[in-house]
Amino acid sequence: MRLFSQVFLSLCGLVLVCNLTSCGGTPSPPVSATVNSPPIPSPSPPETFNHEFQHENVETSVALPTFSPAQQVWPLVYVLKTRSVPYWQRMERAALDWSEKLGVNLTVVGSDHPQTTEFVEEQILLINQQLEAGTLKGLLLGPADSLQLVPIVEKAVAQGIPVITVDTPVNTDAPLCFVGFDNQAAGEAIGTWVVEQLGGKGRVLILEGSQHHDNALDRSQGFLAGLRTGKQIIVLDRQPADWDYDQAKNRTAAWLTQYPEVDAIVAANDDMALGAIAALKAANRQNVLVTGFDGSETGLKAIAAGDLGATIDQVPEAQIHLALQLMITYLENPQPLPPSVLLKNTEVISRTSPRS
Repeated sequence: MRLFSQVFLSLCGLVLVCNLTSCGGTPSPPVSATVNSPPIPSPSPPETFNHEFQHENVETSVALPTFSPAQQVWPLVYVLKTRSVPYWQRMERAALDWSEKLGVNLTVVGSDHPQTTEFVEEQILLINQQLEAGTLKGLLLGPADSLQLVPIVEKAVAQGIPVITVDTPVNTDAPLCFVGFDNQAAGEAIGTWVVEQLGGKGRVLILEGSQHHDNALDRSQGFLAGLRTGKQIIVLDRQPADWDYDQAKNRTAAWLTQYPEVDAIVAANDDMALGAIAALKAANRQNVLVTGFDGSETGLKAIAAGDLGATIDQVPEAQIHLALQLMITYLENPQPLPPSVLLKNTEVISRTSPRS
């Protein structure tokens, strides 16, 4: 039987709701943190690096301890989902930056191929190479597939290597913890924003991510929940384009021949949104609202140019910061971690938002 406990914690003006579950089965829905006032830093000696996990506009689903840098230089490996897209490039830069601040020896590896299912085997080989090297003490992983990565993750854990998954979970209880983004809440924010822009009525198409990625499924459910707030919104179709620009461009081109009237296209990442925009321009179809998801540099530029309506930032810097902190905490004090920690950011970025 799963056990639930809620601990309400007030620390430096930050009130967090801690929802801890047993590691078996599916984690209970997260309870979001609430920020009551700006945190007041505790005094500490100048040479001491001791801080709470805090990033602007980001809430966490569980209470987090105060973190410190590593007591020894732990050799860690971070296997990225891909190096070919801006979002994961941001994640890599942040990982290297935080590893230096936290005092660990982090090796980052990843494929240069797109994050599509045919390249999952390449990620499995990369992980296996790191396990065979026998030097790592902890593995951080951005899974390329929630199902196919299960055996290699379980192999790592069986060898005594703690694993924390980042951004995308795997369908096994073997990892210590999953650190990710609340994709459903963010998807709902995008869907609701689209309804507001359309005045509550219109015809919408949805470009989904890989159906083997749990985060893609969560985003789609969020999009639909947000769109349902419009009583006269019609979802014409929803199809996967596997996070890929070209697939999204081709899918959108086919849709445009099928549907003479389209008011909005909601895409599960910025690359697919840009592919949709290219198809719209090629077909000379105007006045179609397009939204993305990632908060990538290319997405922000498209917003500034007036091509993309909106996007949302998945805060990859915050995700990898937290994952590294939790891995260090476990290595230096092997106690159970919460099975999942979701970071929540529902701030929609558009031309009229402060961050644009």
